Amino acid sequence: MRTSTVVMGKVKGKVKVRDKGNNLVVCLGENVLASATATSAAARSAAATFVAAVSATLIIAALLLPSAATAAQIYKHTDENGNVVFTDVPPRQGASAETVEVQVTAPNSFETPEALRVDPNAWIVDPADAEAEIAAFSYQYSRITSPADDASVRENAGNVTLTAEIVPSLRTGDQLHLVIDSTLQQVTRSPHFNLTNVDRGTHVARVDVVDAAGKVLLSGQPSTFHLQRFAGGDPRRPVQPIAPPAPTPPPSRPNPVRSGN
Repeated sequence: MRTSTVVMGKVKGKVKVRDKGNNLVVCLGENVLASATATSAAARSAAATFVAAVSATLIIAALLLPSAATAAQIYKHTDENGNVVFTDVPPRQGASAETVEVQVTAPNSFETPEALRVDPNAWIVDPADAEAEIAAFSYQYSRITSPADDASVRENAGNVTLTAEIVPSLRTGDQLHLVIDSTLQQVTRSPHFNLTNVDRGTHVARVDVVDAAGKVLLSGQPSTFHLQRFAGGDPRRPVQPIAPPAPTPPPSRPNPVRSGN
């Protein structure tokens, strides 16, 4: 196992190259920095030297990041145990050390193009502008699309589904009022209305748009439909049997008139 030591001020760590079979693992303490795979002894030796050198360079660069805007002076020497030491601490007087020049430039920066810049005040809405926008909003039309105007609907049970179209789409807080034959039938936000047991005959319907305060914002276009129902009632109900008529009694015979002697 090969070992190099990195000392940066009070920070110290050993770079270790561990030979695990065909795998060479470079660690700083317990942290894995790099690894390589080699099958022969010569290949492992070459890979270990290369990985250790690259790892040492990465460590030195990482330790220099806090002083990114300045040029850093690194010293390299071998300690009493034969370990290679990299440090920013100058050697003691009389001790030999090799200087390693490392120039660290400022971090990369990116200038946002003018077209992509966002005004920080763009999301601030002036209450006066909001009120003006609400006042300027208006619905164009409300109409019943199904059944079509003047259509005939055959439904013996009297169940009818009406579908309306609102343009523009319904705003939050507004509601739809279904009016049939001048009578309010349903209040909802859905443009689909399911009616049950509607009387047969001709009906006029419309869908009004009403705000939360009950003010009619738009009166819908009238639409006429004709509901046809079986006149004898609901055919799904069981037919009650009709009792047979009571038998007619036979006509009475007049008493014979007897003549006297």
